[in-house]
Amino acid sequence: MRLTTIAGLLTVSLFILPLPGHTEPLSALELFRQHRAMILLIDPGSGQIIDANEAAVAYYGYPYEQLLELNIQQINSLGPVATEQEIRRADREQRAYFAFHHRLANGDIRPVEVYSSPLDIDGHRLLASIIHDASDRENLQENIVQSESRLRYAEQVAGLGHWTLDLEHNSYRFSEGAMELLGLDHPVQPVPSLRQMILPDQRAHMIAAHERLVRQGIPYNVHFRFERPDGLIIDLNSQGVYNARENQVFGILHDITDTQEAMRRLSSRTAFFNRLAVAIVIVLLGIVALLYYAVRRSKDAEAALKTSKAKLQENFEMTELLLDSTAEGIYGIDRRGICTFCNSAALKLLGYRHREELVGHNIHDRIHHSHADGTRFPAEECTLLVRIDEQLHREEELLWCADGSIIPTEFWSYPMRRNGDTIGAVVTFLDISERKAQQAALQSKNQEMENFVYSVSHDLKSPLVTIKSFLRMLQQDLQEQNQEQIDEDLRYINGAAERMDNLLAGLLQLSRIGRLEGQPHAVDVARLVAETLVSLSGLLQEKEIKVRVDDIPHQLYGDPMRLGQIWQNLIENAGKYVGDQPQPQIDIGVEEKNGVTTFFIRDNGIGIDQQHAQRIFALFAQLDPQSPGSGIGLPMVKKIVELYQGRVWFESEGKDQGSCFYFTLPKALKPHEEKP
Repeated sequence: MRLTTIAGLLTVSLFILPLPGHTEPLSALELFRQHRAMILLIDPGSGQIIDANEAAVAYYGYPYEQLLELNIQQINSLGPVATEQEIRRADREQRAYFAFHHRLANGDIRPVEVYSSPLDIDGHRLLASIIHDASDRENLQENIVQSESRLRYAEQVAGLGHWTLDLEHNSYRFSEGAMELLGLDHPVQPVPSLRQMILPDQRAHMIAAHERLVRQGIPYNVHFRFERPDGLIIDLNSQGVYNARENQVFGILHDITDTQEAMRRLSSRTAFFNRLAVAIVIVLLGIVALLYYAVRRSKDAEAALKTSKAKLQENFEMTELLLDSTAEGIYGIDRRGICTFCNSAALKLLGYRHREELVGHNIHDRIHHSHADGTRFPAEECTLLVRIDEQLHREEELLWCADGSIIPTEFWSYPMRRNGDTIGAVVTFLDISERKAQQAALQSKNQEMENFVYSVSHDLKSPLVTIKSFLRMLQQDLQEQNQEQIDEDLRYINGAAERMDNLLAGLLQLSRIGRLEGQPHAVDVARLVAETLVSLSGLLQEKEIKVRVDDIPHQLYGDPMRLGQIWQNLIENAGKYVGDQPQPQIDIGVEEKNGVTTFFIRDNGIGIDQQHAQRIFALFAQLDPQSPGSGIGLPMVKKIVELYQGRVWFESEGKDQGSCFYFTLPKALKPHEEKP
């Protein structure tokens, strides 16, 4: 409704139709009083506030009578002269929209948008000003800018980049990190020209992976080599997900050139030593055969035989030296599977001290006798023995060590032949435990990133869906001039926007925990707890919570802000969930058990079911969706505790039985008397 219409209603005291749920029509004055928008009536000559509705009184925080004693210059932070100039512009109808900062009764300065227009009431010329609080919009814009900056920084540090494939326009859009990685000078690239930069022997494989993702939903995760515009060839790992609604593929790029180069060098070196070892063993066996034949032929060759034996010993020692100089384990077997020789690396990898513990024994019974679960592995099913005539390669095979442990290995088997018949085999193997651990760690990190992206996208999508839904409803209600529904739509939109703002702020705060920003130094725990209780005094007094703090004679060494966030989040969490407890209480202290220092925060509130033991530390997890907050507090505590090599857990006997959170900080703990 326009301001001139409001002025007319106020002047002639007309009545409007009753609102839903009211039996009597509302007067213009009642509409003015009860309107949810903040409205001030101002004398343009003096700036005196003539009247204010209930929303304005609640927003500025002054009692109604006190607010009417003020003039607008006392509220507007622009200054008296500048404020009077803006009043004159509004009075002359030279301007209707203004952006100011208003001062509230508690001293806070808030950004506001003001729509002001003159009107006449009973012969008096006044300014009617409708005020909107713009704080949330400014904070949201600032958080968005900071989030984008953090993302660019994270890509630069991690050697990552992300991309979007628009299938409708057949073009890629790359982030700054991806452009720097690929050596591109423009973020948008057509698909055909970009794929020409992939090495030809890998191009078809990548295209097929894209098609499987879009058509069948098969996860997209490929390695390929890419030639940058400057001629540099790099190895990349690319992963992507398909959004059917937008008909787009979103993915990330990771530079794995160093890892792939190391793997190629390792493979080449291993193959060289394998071939060298096999050649040496074959030469050695040939020399032994020749010497044996010479002894039988003639005793007259005894002197020559002694010389040959000396040479043989020298060659044997050289062979042993060569075999023992390799990091790969090497052993030989005959057709029955009896070990004929082994090098030092084989003994070390398998946990034996002397060659006699393997040589002369059935190698299958020693190191290959059982499956990983302990069930028997029959020798007649052993591929190494059954296919001894063939050259074999296994990327992963489990071998048993002397102490009963198992190591994963990659092995190669080369048959030894004499006169066309296979007399045994030479086996080389590598311990791939570290490789598997690295692969598992990479898989775990990828899974963590995938879960993080899913959680963030899921929780951010919900308020966006709400906003989009109510925007459509708002458009319809505006066309129908249904003011009550319009207000309801705006309330839901504002609530969803606040929810998204909380989630983004929580994410930003959580992202900063990965590094210690403050200068680490000694912190007294008792003082840290006291300062935390002061900052939370409003919550504790509001809910009349009694706090008992034990003597905590400990010092911590670390970032005081990060350490303080542990106690603040746990105490604040305990205060939120006191429930209907008539005498709420929080106990703060420390325990020493078996040489381990454990801090605790205990409450007598609503308690926690043990089935939620892991879920409560998950990102955005809230056992009660209606509770305040964004679900970031406990994940933040867990991340800070783990940063100091500790752990956090809780104990609770169930509903209304209270709960107790425990945590350790071994890396930060210092004796009370120790100086920083």
